[in-house]
Amino acid sequence: MTPSQKATTLAMMFELQSMYFCDDESAKFEDVKYWTEEVAGGYLHITDDTITDDTKSEPDPDSPKPPDSPDSPDSPLMSAIEIDGYHISPPPPSTPDSLSFAINHTLASLASHGWPPQFLLLYDEIWTLLSSTISSHYTSLGPSLLLEADVNVWHLTRPPPSTSPSPPKKIGSNFPNPHRDMTYSQCHPTSSLPTSLSIWIPLTPSGSTPTNGCMRILPISQDNFFFSPDHPHHSNNSHYVDGGEEVKLTVPQFGSASWDPSCVHWGGGCEFDSKDEPRASLAFTIRKGDAKKGEFIVGGGEGVEQTGPKEVEVGRCGEGGIRRRLSVVAKAILGYSHHWPGLPFEEFEENLLRTKEKESAPPIPSTPPSTKPPPPPPNK
Repeated sequence: MTPSQKATTLAMMFELQSMYFCDDESAKFEDVKYWTEEVAGGYLHITDDTITDDTKSEPDPDSPKPPDSPDSPDSPLMSAIEIDGYHISPPPPSTPDSLSFAINHTLASLASHGWPPQFLLLYDEIWTLLSSTISSHYTSLGPSLLLEADVNVWHLTRPPPSTSPSPPKKIGSNFPNPHRDMTYSQCHPTSSLPTSLSIWIPLTPSGSTPTNGCMRILPISQDNFFFSPDHPHHSNNSHYVDGGEEVKLTVPQFGSASWDPSCVHWGGGCEFDSKDEPRASLAFTIRKGDAKKGEFIVGGGEGVEQTGPKEVEVGRCGEGGIRRRLSVVAKAILGYSHHWPGLPFEEFEENLLRTKEKESAPPIPSTPPSTKPPPPPPNK
């Protein structure tokens, strides 16, 4: 990058850090009406909840608790996780028919307004989908589940023909480097059952298919170093490539794939001639309440106090207001900033680096009413 490009990137990262730390400076992005009416067209919503007290991330003794479920290999989920390392679940039964249109319209509208796909995390319906997915399929991990603050949204683009030069990786493009989210010893302190699960939900109508960017995972049976956290290849997985022993996870829209965080996995890219639309997906990690934290912490480490958004009880994951959600969005982008050098995304720089003169005007430009899409089809 040129010196000018480096300076711009640093300025963008400073603004994202303001969001991450919930600084007052980030208040200029908290216009709920803009996000719900101008961007989402009224199809997705943001509860105007301004709770920002960190104590709200702690368990509330008066809040209703879901029934406890033992973490047992006898459950279909945990049995598959223990043997294969991964499992695929159907969509939650409560998923409304209108959700597909609402989410995918908003993803497209966010991009047209210059906002990366992570800003989909501002909306109530995303947190409801996340929570209902866990309550429908993942309580067998254990009681008192916590959601890590590492929540992310990915939205791929169709690549150009092979004869064309490859464009720079945009924010939200797939992460193709084979890796483990946690080492074996981090999430298996006492048994072969993990204390955390990585969960991935396709959002686009085709779900995830072998050609539109599905998740790749190396089954435990094909991983010679799964049970060897001290071996160099346990953490350094660059020798794994597409076309080996990995499984391509085909998952329906709003269904979910889950895997042991110490399984090798990576996100596939959309093929140029795929008949399916490039996939979008929601990714997050849950853990047992007494398990070791597994999330990435900016500036974190042993003996370093956690900053930014904290883990939260799954049933309360949508609380905290738009400021907390902006903090989660910023963390999602900052955590992968090395994967998107320069933070390329059309108009995102302009959105983050508004001048003082522009800030005195309406905080963010609106969309002309004529561009509002037709209403979604009625519920079946």
